[in-house]
Amino acid sequence: MIKAEVIRSLEREKETCIFAIDHLESLCKEFEEQYHWTTDEFLQRFDNGLAGDDEVFFKWYAVAQGLADWKSTKRALEEVLVG
Repeated sequence: MIKAEVIRSLEREKETCIFAIDHLESLCKEFEEQYHWTTDEFLQRFDNGLAGDDEVFFKWYAVAQGLADWKSTKRALEEVLVG
């Protein structure tokens, strides 16, 4: 059994994940609007060396990777909190 204090801490961390996800999704949306690619399309081009070497593409890549990490953390927290 997980103590109530630990559950509250995990719930706060989940809220942090939601905030970070929302922020990073809005940044991805800005890139998508500027370059007319979805983030998934961009990642495919980036991984295949077709996006170019502009600094902004490395920033977009970092934002997309951070978004994936936060989503993974949120899923893991949800599993713990539900189980």
